[in-house]
Amino acid sequence: MDNLYNKLSPNNHELVLFDVNRLSEVDSFFQEKNDLLLRRLMDMDKLPYTLSLLTNANSTTREVVVKSKKPQSGIGPEEPLAMEWPRKVYSLSHVAIPFPEDDPLYGPMGPNASNNYINIGTFSPRGEKDILNVPTDLLMRLRYNPFFDYIKNRIDETLNK
Repeated sequence: MDNLYNKLSPNNHELVLFDVNRLSEVDSFFQEKNDLLLRRLMDMDKLPYTLSLLTNANSTTREVVVKSKKPQSGIGPEEPLAMEWPRKVYSLSHVAIPFPEDDPLYGPMGPNASNNYINIGTFSPRGEKDILNVPTDLLMRLRYNPFFDYIKNRIDETLNK
């Protein structure tokens, strides 16, 4: 943040962050150190870019809102997104960001029509450990972005200005 984003001139830059699923039932599982950067950014005055955070509306719902801070200002009103955290998902992974939910390989919808390969988005490794070539912890990562439409819409809006 300090080496790039905070050195930008205030000129239509935006950083979109995806929070973890803040449902009260899962919140106690998260390491507190992971919140430090987020809190620091949300508390900073006069960022030179728009900061948008996709997060739960509150700790009792999977519904997602976006909290935005425009350049050189404070947090604006929350915007409901008509999106929610998928069940059994507690966070995104960096590999998920560019893939929509309907991606035939990485999405959760199951194998493609040809059934010629395993759908990585739904592969749930169960069996003897140390038998796969790929570590199971890599297979547990979310492979699609349930909030992809938000990113797509923001890009479309920016390009159509």
